[in-house]
Amino acid sequence: AVYIQDLEHHPFWEGARRPRIADVMESNFEAVRADLDELLRRRGTAGGGSRGFLGGVLPAKRAPENGALPQAVAAYPNLVEDDGVWDMLQVYVSGRWQEEACALMPRTSAALREHLPTSDSPLVHYNSEELVLFLLAPGSRVRLHNGGSNAPLNLHMGVSGCQGAHMEVAGQARELRHGAVLCFDDGTDHRVWHDGPEERWVLVVRMMHPQLAAQPAEYYSRAFTRRTCFEAWDEERHRRLTAGAA
Repeated sequence: AVYIQDLEHHPFWEGARRPRIADVMESNFEAVRADLDELLRRRGTAGGGSRGFLGGVLPAKRAPENGALPQAVAAYPNLVEDDGVWDMLQVYVSGRWQEEACALMPRTSAALREHLPTSDSPLVHYNSEELVLFLLAPGSRVRLHNGGSNAPLNLHMGVSGCQGAHMEVAGQARELRHGAVLCFDDGTDHRVWHDGPEERWVLVVRMMHPQLAAQPAEYYSRAFTRRTCFEAWDEERHRRLTAGAA
């Protein structure tokens, strides 16, 4: 777990606090939905089953020239109750665009490329900044958990199948809605569940806390070893990051 002292905390980031990238996501909802529709058509053509990406729904990863779809992975299986399905397709993670996944989500990745990464500050974890398409199968429930750090914010936008889909953050329950973004502290206890009849799909952007991006000198000057859980940086970059620190 990584806790960074003095970062502003809100279970939900709403109104004037909401990051601008939420507007980018919402304004591109139709493009994201078009990508998902095409992905589902390709999934059906591939002859998969009906419960998620895994279990034969997408073929195993093969050479791109064979026309195969990249294999998605179970999101965090230890958090899923019983036989629920919670899968993800990572489009941007570990500071890199995953080009095969981008080819599946071309409109989505094009719309977000100029906004991720949100800054040039070092990532605290591999997924401190991320673009992911998540699937939650009908009847699935994800246990209460948190991201283990107050460094990132999570932004969830409903894309399809959100009837009966809910999220709870710090004891506050919200419905997921198509084309609407919910933004919350990833380090706050949260859970999701889906009682609807269709697969629930959401697009998630995980981004560095705005204060880390806007005031790197305030926070990275404390990193005396020039290292986070994910990456290290040299002395020159450290000078740039900490310029103006008190």
